[in-house]
Amino acid sequence: GEEEQETLLGNSSNESATGNDHEYPERDGGSSQKAPRHAESEDNLEGDIAMEPIPSSSQEDEASASDDEAFIDEDDEEFGYDTRRRNGTSGREDKNLFQMLQTPSAWMMLWSGTILCGGGTVETNNLGQMVEALGFSKVVVPATMALFSVAQSGGRVITGALSEAALNYNTKRCCIDQGVPRPFFFAAASIAAVLAHTILAVATEEVSFVIGVTLSGVAFGMAWPLMVLCVGEIFGTAHVGANYMFYDGFTSAAGTFLLSKVVAQQVYEEHIDPHSSQNGDGVTCYGQGCFRQTHVIIVILSMTCVMTSLLMQYKTRDVYNKSER
Repeated sequence: GEEEQETLLGNSSNESATGNDHEYPERDGGSSQKAPRHAESEDNLEGDIAMEPIPSSSQEDEASASDDEAFIDEDDEEFGYDTRRRNGTSGREDKNLFQMLQTPSAWMMLWSGTILCGGGTVETNNLGQMVEALGFSKVVVPATMALFSVAQSGGRVITGALSEAALNYNTKRCCIDQGVPRPFFFAAASIAAVLAHTILAVATEEVSFVIGVTLSGVAFGMAWPLMVLCVGEIFGTAHVGANYMFYDGFTSAAGTFLLSKVVAQQVYEEHIDPHSSQNGDGVTCYGQGCFRQTHVIIVILSMTCVMTSLLMQYKTRDVYNKSER
């Protein structure tokens, strides 16, 4: 039994050795045959790498720009129009202060802003004298001043939100391209100023006087957000700080000097009657004539602002034209 087991174990060991002898040559042969293929694949890989061009920095910039444009286009499709054109930066050159002042639109907006701001400062600087000249109670002064402040603050908020929403209005039936251009609200503010100073010119009672002052505050408040938004949309955002601050400073200073100082003071002094002065000081004016001509002059100037605002809307129609968006 032991001899038979040893014989079986010997045969099995010989078979395993024989199998290994056949296997190793095949592996060696396989490896020797596969080695050239591996070398050939490495040569092809090196050739592919050598043939593939490395993108330059300009090509990378163009690719990133195209990705940005694709991202903007997706946002534009979501909101329904190109926001870059709405902001006045699509296809338009950003203008600095000197370049901006070479355009007719800049001077039209400067004129409208100056008259609207000047009409408001006439009220704030002469409100006490107006109340005194009309013979109203002194209590009317703080009340109307508070209403003027509330009205001009409300005019700022409402104008900003309403003019933004109006850009998407369907106005084709009103002979206007889709959306109301923002310069149109300069015309609306000018119309409010016309109504306000017309009421103040004929006001003989406290109620009508308060209504006129309130409307004047609305017109005054509407001008400021419109100047900020129109400067950025029409002349670009690259120099919006310097461009807007020119309007902010010039309109307030020029409007105050022209209407509140020159016009209002001149009219007031011409209507002083020393004999009708209650205090006999010769420097106080009483009656409707003290400021009536001032309000009439502001009404006429505000009417010109309506025309310049509509003309500015026409000149800048390409900025707000949605048919090209």
